[in-house]
Amino acid sequence: MEASIAPLEEIADFREWTKSIGMRHLDALVPELFSVPQGWRDEEEIVVESFSSREQRGRVSVQVPAGFSVEPDTVDISSIEPRGRESFSVWFENVDTSIPFGNRAENGGSWPVPILTESAGAVAVRNTVMNLVPTSVVPKVEPPKALTGVLDPAVFPGEDLPVDTVWQGTPMGGTTETISGTSRISHDGENLYVFVSVQDDVRGTILPPEDNKRQRRTDSVEIYVDPRGTAPNTAHTFIAGIMPSMGSMTGAPGVGRDRDNHQGEASETAPGMEVAVVMAETEKEYTGYDLEVKIPFVVLPDAIDPEHMGFNVVINDSDTQDKTAQDRVGWSTFPGMRADPWRWGLLRVEGLSDGGSNPKDPILPRTAALSIESPQSIIQSAADGVPLGGAAPARGDLRVDSAKWRGKRLVAKVRTPSAGEVRAFLWDGESVAGSVKQKVKNGKLTISLPTEEKPDSGGYKLLVSYIDSEGRVAAAVSSVS
Repeated sequence: MEASIAPLEEIADFREWTKSIGMRHLDALVPELFSVPQGWRDEEEIVVESFSSREQRGRVSVQVPAGFSVEPDTVDISSIEPRGRESFSVWFENVDTSIPFGNRAENGGSWPVPILTESAGAVAVRNTVMNLVPTSVVPKVEPPKALTGVLDPAVFPGEDLPVDTVWQGTPMGGTTETISGTSRISHDGENLYVFVSVQDDVRGTILPPEDNKRQRRTDSVEIYVDPRGTAPNTAHTFIAGIMPSMGSMTGAPGVGRDRDNHQGEASETAPGMEVAVVMAETEKEYTGYDLEVKIPFVVLPDAIDPEHMGFNVVINDSDTQDKTAQDRVGWSTFPGMRADPWRWGLLRVEGLSDGGSNPKDPILPRTAALSIESPQSIIQSAADGVPLGGAAPARGDLRVDSAKWRGKRLVAKVRTPSAGEVRAFLWDGESVAGSVKQKVKNGKLTISLPTEEKPDSGGYKLLVSYIDSEGRVAAAVSSVS
C-alpha cells in the first residue's frame, strides 16, 4: 500500500497520464504539494491506495517538521480491498508563528512532509512538500465617500500586510531599498477595498494610455483574489493589474485584469472597479506611490468564503526605460506563485456570511495573440517550417509569386493551397509599415497594400500568413522590388 496527500488537479492529471502509459514510476518526479496557513489549521485529504491482488491492512504515519503539528499523525487501515482506495482527513497546523512564511524561509519555504505506509512487512515512503502561507483578517467598515489614494484609518483599520518578500530580482538591504511596500484590506459588505503603499527609488517606463496591458513591463501592482480559496488555477480568480499612471506622471492609472476569469481593461471586465493614486508630479520628486482600490464583489468569479478567501499583492519594479521590470516583491511569494492560487495568502472576512459557491464560467479570449497576425512569428515559421501557433500545416504551399511597388501601393500576387484567409504585412525589419487581410476563394489572390508613401529605402519584405476553414496554416516571406 501507499498513501499521500490528495493531489492538486494538475498533478492528478499527470498521475492519470503516467498510469495510462504504464509508467507510474514517473510519479516520483512531481511530489504532492499543499499549503498551511500561518497560525491556522487546515484540513487535507490523505489517499491510501492498494497495489495488491489481496485484501490488505496497515498503518499510515505523517511526519511534520518542528513548528508544525498534524492530527491524527497515525491512522490504522483495518482493511482495504484488492487494488482499492481509501481516504481520511488530517489537520495540519502551524503552531510556531515565528517561522517565516513564503519563500523567505529555509529551503525556499518548501517544507518536507514524509508520509509512511506500513503493510505486509514493508514501508512505502511518499515525500510531499508543504508551503507556509501568510494569514490576516479583513475588517468590515463603512464605505468611504470617495477614493482619495490617501490612507484613512477609518477605512483601513486592519494590520499592514508586508509586501516586501523578494520573489524575483535583487534582495533588499544595504544603504538603499530598490522596492518595498505594505498593503491593507477591508470591505463594506459589497466591495473590497485595498490600499497599497509602494516605496520606490526610480520611476520606470510611463506607457501611453493606449498600451494598457502587460503591467509587468514597468512599475505596477497586482492584486490577486481567490474568493473561495480553492481555485485550481487562475481562470477561477480575479487578478488586477494596475500601472500608477499612463501618458505622464500625472496621467490616469492603467487598470485591467490579467490571466484570470475575465481578462481585459477594467472598464469592460470589472465595471465599478475604481483606483485612486497619489504620486509625485515629477521624476525628481518621485519616491513611490500609493494606490487605493475598490473591487465590487459582483466582479469576482465566485461568492466569498469569509473563512477562507485567497489573497495576494505583488509589486513590479522597473528602474529602466526599456519596458522591463527587474525586481518583484509580494506578500506570499513562491516559485510559480502567479499560476498557483493555493500558494497565496488566506484571509478571514469579518461580518460577512457565506452564501455558498456560485462560480462564473471563465471568459478566455483566444484572439489576444494570434500567430497568424504576428510578423515575427510569420518570419520564424517561414524559416523553420514549424506551423504558426502550433496548428496543423496547410495542405499545400503558400507562395508569393511577385511583390512590386505601383506608386504608393504594393501589389503582390499570392498563391494559397485552397480557399481561406490571408494576412499580409509590409515589414521594414522593426515595424509594420502597412497591412491587409483578405479572403481567398480559388487559391489565387492579388493583394493591394496601400501605404502613406512609397518607402525610399530598400530592405522591405512582404510577410504573408494563411489559414483555412479547418484552422490549418502556412507562412511565407518575400522580398519587395
